[in-house]
Amino acid sequence: MNDLAGDIILESDVELNKILNELIRKYMAREKVSLCCKTIYPVGKEVRSEEEIDDLINKCKIVFINFYSPTCPYCELFYPVYMSVGNKYKEKAAFIRFNVIYSPEVAWRYNVMATPTTVAIVNGEIVAHIPGYIPENVFDEIVKRVLKKASCI
Repeated sequence: MNDLAGDIILESDVELNKILNELIRKYMAREKVSLCCKTIYPVGKEVRSEEEIDDLINKCKIVFINFYSPTCPYCELFYPVYMSVGNKYKEKAAFIRFNVIYSPEVAWRYNVMATPTTVAIVNGEIVAHIPGYIPENVFDEIVKRVLKKASCI
């Protein structure tokens, strides 16, 4: 009688282990996505201070900052490209915008010498400066490379 009870417990342990392993596998697969950005931010979110940028960098592994000026025609041309690519990858990175007129010293901090310039930041470090207007397919490829290098795709 005692041996039979032991066999039943062992059999149920095997089933329990299968269930637990499956739950762990699903959790780990989901966790990979959230490692890149803890929160999904609206694409093109306007930030106005260095503190806001620092807060985003602390919450997201990858942040793209589009530095622009409202008087810059190339900034206006690049805006739909930035928004389109940003919407495609919004679950992997934050895509924010910064108007350099509000705080030119923030632009200097990121070595932005002209607008538009998009800066890619991974783990708090600048990994790319993307100056000027570029076509959507080129910007998309740059974003994919940054995400891949940061293990977010």
